[in-house]
Amino acid sequence: MRIIDGIYLVGGAGYNLSGGCNVYVIDAGGELILVDVGHEGDVEYVKENITDEDMNPRDVSTLLITHSHLDHAGGAAKAKETFNCRLAAHELTAKAIEEGFQGSQGPFTPAEVELKLRGGETLIFGDIEVEVLDTPGHTREGGDLCYKIVVDGKVILFTGYSLQVLEGVDGWTPRVGLAGLRNLGGSRTIP
Repeated sequence: MRIIDGIYLVGGAGYNLSGGCNVYVIDAGGELILVDVGHEGDVEYVKENITDEDMNPRDVSTLLITHSHLDHAGGAAKAKETFNCRLAAHELTAKAIEEGFQGSQGPFTPAEVELKLRGGETLIFGDIEVEVLDTPGHTREGGDLCYKIVVDGKVILFTGYSLQVLEGVDGWTPRVGLAGLRNLGGSRTIP
């Protein structure tokens, strides 16, 4: 489903994924970027949904992971195999993915993470510049990131649930989750 030109929802609660994680594709002009992927069993659905949007799944070059929970990163190894793409995640999330174990949620298939991030980086994909933001507070283990892009003058922020702490989800202190979200100037925020 097209959100705005160049950004598509290819998985989520109302879609056909098991865990309800929103999965997005960013068309960077010649290459596709995935934001989150869901569980391992969701990867084939994501692939089908990319095809349904008249895009080629073989054009996925990178999977940006927002945090280590299994409903966002559990399918990382399967996505890497299916799309032949690189993985990008916070260094703490990368450790969980490479070890195949997320502390509060258990084991999953391990995979190498090529781009280990900390926040503050700028990544270039085709004609899209992605600003990486360290936004601690959603996971107990840390390693939560948001990704910020500008499309047609609109700032788009992919949060991967970082904003949910506004409601005190899981008993987390809202100030912690907000620490990395101040002064972003976003036009659109995408969970």
